[in-house]
Amino acid sequence: MIRISCPALPDLDEYVHNLEDIWENRMLSNFGPYAQRFEEKVRNISRAKYCMAVANCDLGLIITLKAFNLKPGSEVLVPSFTFNSTGNAILWNGLKPRFVDIDTGTLNVDTDDLQSKISSKTSAILATNTFGNPCDMVNIVMLARDNHLPLIFDSAHAFGSIYRDIPIAHFGDAHVFSFAATKVVTTGEGGAIVTPHKWLADRIKYLRGYGFQGDYNSKYLGLNAKMSEIAAALGLHTLDNLSTNIEYREKLYMRYRTNLMTYSEHFYYPLIQSGSRPTYPYFTIIFNRPHHSRLVAALLKKSGVETKRYYLPLHKSNIFRKYKGPLSSTNWIYQRILNLPQHTEMTLDDVDRISAVVRRVLDAH
Repeated sequence: MIRISCPALPDLDEYVHNLEDIWENRMLSNFGPYAQRFEEKVRNISRAKYCMAVANCDLGLIITLKAFNLKPGSEVLVPSFTFNSTGNAILWNGLKPRFVDIDTGTLNVDTDDLQSKISSKTSAILATNTFGNPCDMVNIVMLARDNHLPLIFDSAHAFGSIYRDIPIAHFGDAHVFSFAATKVVTTGEGGAIVTPHKWLADRIKYLRGYGFQGDYNSKYLGLNAKMSEIAAALGLHTLDNLSTNIEYREKLYMRYRTNLMTYSEHFYYPLIQSGSRPTYPYFTIIFNRPHHSRLVAALLKKSGVETKRYYLPLHKSNIFRKYKGPLSSTNWIYQRILNLPQHTEMTLDDVDRISAVVRRVLDAH
């Protein structure tokens, strides 16, 4: 069985050494030494000014939006082509999602549609870097600045992504990263919020710890979003292998492309802008014909290979249907997309095997 994703874990003995230290000092949480070291390392790699580790990306998104003190009931511009967490965070804050269409090339937010949907009701922009592929940072930043809107990025897949040779944390007001088990860096479950703003970092530190800091006197309405020492200890090891893991995933990506080169008239891959580098969490194909996506997925399943038709657009989910709008590109992509496995537990032979199945379907149909 080739799984759609698989965590790149460190040598068990190395991790156990950290666990023995944690067992010795008996500090399992409450912003302990491992969490602090983890934050410092994330900050250095991302070149961010401030970093706050959190229990998961979902909570990170919720408290980041909360920290901006947005007007209740106001609209947050967000792509519908994203994971549920992005939209859920908006609703948890008593805000309304206003769905923006995506660019069929990059699968990221369409900046023209984004601009057209900014109104007096808009309170923030929540963009995504789909599958770790950086979006059009420069134009989105300009739109946010020109309209005096906070710009937050759901960068769940994008820790380690580069835009114009610069780590993506350089752009916008905040990025929220995920370190779940499916990501290039993992803490099992976990996340981090990075920002260039001291005032925002200070507020987030309150919000992730019940709303107080040490005195039990809540300054804000907070919650418990602390990263445990056990999770942080794992993350410190997986951070060390970030560059190596991305390079290996890119090698798998190039092998797929080589194997499928003569079939390129039937599909395309998401556009990677010049000077950008994604994290390659999946090998993403957009087929010209919707039935090819379904046929390839079915035959790979029979062959013991997991795939994903990822994402189901939010406006097709029950709780978001009332917020739907004209999202023709989003709907078009969803009918044709298929994500194939691409992770460090795979070999080049695995890629060859999967590619052969794709070619077999296209030859037959």
